[in-house]
Amino acid sequence: MTVQSYLEAGLSIIPCVRVEKRPAGWLLPIIQTSDGRGVRSWKPFQQRRPTETEVQAWLRRGWLQPRGKANALAVITGQVSGNLEVLDFDAPPLMKPWAAQIQAQVPGLLEQLPFVHTPSGGWHVYYRCPVVAGNQKLAVEYYQEETDTKPRVKTLIETRGEG
Repeated sequence: MTVQSYLEAGLSIIPCVRVEKRPAGWLLPIIQTSDGRGVRSWKPFQQRRPTETEVQAWLRRGWLQPRGKANALAVITGQVSGNLEVLDFDAPPLMKPWAAQIQAQVPGLLEQLPFVHTPSGGWHVYYRCPVVAGNQKLAVEYYQEETDTKPRVKTLIETRGEG
């Protein structure tokens, strides 16, 4: 997909640094914090999609250049992107059994959903729904290191929604 096709699909996007999985802050707008400081932030794009002028400025400043640091984009989920929600599989082995269950219960649905392989080896499955909640953990794993006094939680599957 091209940047333009993301925008035409009604998605809010921001420039990112792929290897660090974080927004390319130097390309983002400055917002005022509660203490009056100005900081670069992607938060405005949770409420509105970037303008064509902003996108063109990002591209002029090196966004998505093959050798550039800002070589990826992130899609902002929630109402701003037409009630977009994402299933985030951080445990790739769980994708196949999940997909088999979906195929058995709703044949043909998987072929309609975009799947994206993430840089960390996981998967994102995109869909739109009538109500988008905040992020929710759907599957977790408990583990404990020798030095831990209580178990830790590792998220295996979660939704990415509003916020």
